Amino acid sequence: MPPNLSMEPVAFGPYVLTEHLGRGGMAEVLRARSFGAAGFSRDVAIKRILPVFAEDEEFTAMFVDEARTMVSLNHPNVVQVYDLGELDGYYYMAMEYVFGKDLLDLLAASSRARQRLPREIVLHVISETLRGLSFVHGACDMYGQPLQIIHRDVSPSNVMLSYSGHVKLGDFGIAKSRLQTRLTAVGTQKGKFGYMSPEQALGEPLDARSDLFAVGVLLFECLTMSRLFKADDELDAMRILQDANVEPAFERRAAFLDDATLHLLRRSLARDPADRYPNALAFIQDIDTLRVREGLKMTNERLGSFLQQVFAEDREVELQRRRDEEERVRAFLRREESSADFEVQAADGSTDGPFTQETLEAYLANQDHHEGLRIRQGIGPFRPVEEFRELLPVLRRLRHQASGNHEAVKPLSPSRTHHRAGPAPSGNTDPIAAPAADRPPLAPAARPIGPDDPGGTFLPPASSGPWAASAIPRCIGSLADHGVGMLLAHIAERRGTGTLILESGDSARRIFFRDGQVVQASTEGPEERLGAVAVARGILNPKQLQEALDRAREEGRRLGDTLLRHFGLSPHSLFELCVAQLEHKLWPSFAWTSGEWAWLDGDDDWPNDIEVPLPALRIALDGLRRMQPDTVRRLIDGWADSPVGRRSSTESPSGVPLTGHELRLLKRLGEAVGQGSTLAHLAARALAEDESIGLRVLWTSCALGFLTLDKQPPLPEALASEADDDD
Repeated sequence: MPPNLSMEPVAFGPYVLTEHLGRGGMAEVLRARSFGAAGFSRDVAIKRILPVFAEDEEFTAMFVDEARTMVSLNHPNVVQVYDLGELDGYYYMAMEYVFGKDLLDLLAASSRARQRLPREIVLHVISETLRGLSFVHGACDMYGQPLQIIHRDVSPSNVMLSYSGHVKLGDFGIAKSRLQTRLTAVGTQKGKFGYMSPEQALGEPLDARSDLFAVGVLLFECLTMSRLFKADDELDAMRILQDANVEPAFERRAAFLDDATLHLLRRSLARDPADRYPNALAFIQDIDTLRVREGLKMTNERLGSFLQQVFAEDREVELQRRRDEEERVRAFLRREESSADFEVQAADGSTDGPFTQETLEAYLANQDHHEGLRIRQGIGPFRPVEEFRELLPVLRRLRHQASGNHEAVKPLSPSRTHHRAGPAPSGNTDPIAAPAADRPPLAPAARPIGPDDPGGTFLPPASSGPWAASAIPRCIGSLADHGVGMLLAHIAERRGTGTLILESGDSARRIFFRDGQVVQASTEGPEERLGAVAVARGILNPKQLQEALDRAREEGRRLGDTLLRHFGLSPHSLFELCVAQLEHKLWPSFAWTSGEWAWLDGDDDWPNDIEVPLPALRIALDGLRRMQPDTVRRLIDGWADSPVGRRSSTESPSGVPLTGHELRLLKRLGEAVGQGSTLAHLAARALAEDESIGLRVLWTSCALGFLTLDKQPPLPEALASEADDDD
C-alpha cells in the first residue's frame, strides 16, 4: 500500500501543492493542481530545489539545464515539462504527472509475488523506452540543429508506467545536451552505478550508445528478475562496471533464455561501444523481429490492464485519496479567493507584495506610471492591472489627481511582511570564493571528531613515536638513508601488504599497502578529512558539509556514504574525491629528509574505512615530481660523493609512466655513468641537459632504482617480504 504523503493544500505561485511525491539530495517533487479558464484544472508534478541548495550556482545551473532539455522534448514516451519558474528565489519545474508506477515498483511487486514478468510485457516496456530514447537522441531545436542529448541515467526508477498503459522516460536531471550552460568535464561521471556503461564508469566521453547499454541492463533485469552487476559497495560496483564482463551473470542467471534473446543482451551490453547497437532504432528492430517471430502481441491498453491488476489495491487507495483531496482543494480555493492578497509584477520581472487592496492602492499611487504592471490575486496568474475591475476606480482617481498636480498619496505599510523579489545582488557571496582570511572555519575543525565519527579520522595522530601503540615492527630504518619514494617503489616491487609508519620531527603518517598498492593513509589533521577536501575542491560549501555531517551522524553512516545517498555525489566522483584525499595526505612526506620509518606486516590493525587502491609506483613517481627544487638539491648534496651504478636496462618498467622527455633524460644520464662517476658528476650533467627538471629526474632515477648509490645502505630484506612461518 502506498504511504500517505498527502498534505494540506498550500499555494505555490499559480499552483496548489497537494502531495509529497519524493525527495532527493538536492530537490523534492510534489504533486500539484494547476488551474485555467472555465474551471479547467490538471495535476502536475512540481520539482523544486531544496532551500539549502537555492544559492548553489552549479546545482541551479544543472536544474535549469534539465528544464531547457526537457521543455524541448514532446513525445508520447517522454515526460513533458510545462513550465520553468522562480518563486521567492527558488527555481521550480512543472512537469507532466504520470498516474501510475515506475519500472522499479513493477520489478519489486513481481519479486514479492515470486513471479517473472511476462515476456511480452518486458519486451513492450523496453521497446517503448527505446522509442523515447530514439526521439531524445535525435531531437532538434526550433532551428533544426541537433540537441545531442544523452540521458545518462536510464534506470528502473526513471521509466514511468501509467495506469493507462503509457511508458514514459523521465528525470533528465543529469542529461547532457547542447543546451547546457555549463559543461561536465571529461573524467567526471554521473548516474546510478548499477546502470552505467563502462565508459561512463570510467568518466570517458559518452555518446548515445551509453544509454543503450543501460537499456540492456534493464532488459536483463526484467527477464531474469535479478541484478546484473552485484557488489559489496559502490566502489566495488564501479570496478565491476569498468570490466563489464557479463558472461558469468549470463551463465548463472540467464541460462534459460533462447539464443535470440541472448543476442539482444550481448550486443546491447558489449564492453566496446562500437560493438553495440548503433542507435535505438536498430535495437527496436531486433526486439520487434523477436516479438513477431514469437507471436507476442502487446498494446498500451493491455499493459494498462496488467498494471491495474498488479497494483489494484494501491490504485484504489490513491483514487480514494484524490477524491478526498478534491473537497479540501475546493475549500482552500474558496478561502484564498475571499482573503487573497495582491502581488505586483513590474516590467523587469521583479515582484512586490503581498498587499491588501488598501495598501495596493497606496502602492499604485506612488508609482510614476502603471504601464507594464501586472497583478495577481492569491494563486492566480499575473494579469495587466487594467483587467482588475475593482481597481479601475482607483486608477481613474489617481490619473485625475496626477493631471491636477495633487500631492501623491503616501504609501502605507503592507498588512503582511513585505517581500521584494528582484535580481540577485551583485558581488560574490559564496564563502568558498572569498579570500582565505575571510572564509568561515570548516565545519569539521569547529569541534573534535573522533575516529569512530562518520566524518572523523582513520587513526589518532601518532605523536609518541612511529610505532607507538602498534605491533612490533618487522624492520625499521632512517628516512635520511631511504626516502619515501624509494620505500614505496620497493614495497610495490615486493607486492607487500602491511603498514609503513613514518615520523619526521613533529609529523607522522601511516600508509597502508595491499599487494603493493597504496589503499589508505592515516589522517593527521582536520584539513585532511574527507569533508575538508570536498570543500577545498568546491564539491561542497561549509554549510552543505555541516548538513552532510549531521545527517551522517543521525544515520550512523560514513560521510562518503551520506554524500552518495543524499547529496547527489556519484560513486566515480566519490572515488576521485577519496583519491584526492589520499594524495593530499601523501605528498608532504616526500619532502621528509630526516626521521624514522617502520614496517608492520599484514592488515590486522587497519582502520575500517574505504580502500582506494592506487599503484604505489605511480604514487612514488607523482610524489617525486612534486618535490621542491631545494629539497631535491638537498637530497643530492647528501650523497654527492657516492659512486653511482646503473641497472643493466634503463627502460621504464611496467607501472612507471615516465614521460618521453623524462625517459630520454634517464637514458642519457645512464649512458654518462662510468667508472668513478659520482652523484655530483651526474648532477652537473643533469643540469646541463635540462636545468628545469634535470636534478629531479636524476633523483627520481635513484629513488626508483634505475641508478644505484654505492654508499647508500641497502633496504632491509624484511621490508615487504613474506613473513617467516614462526613470526
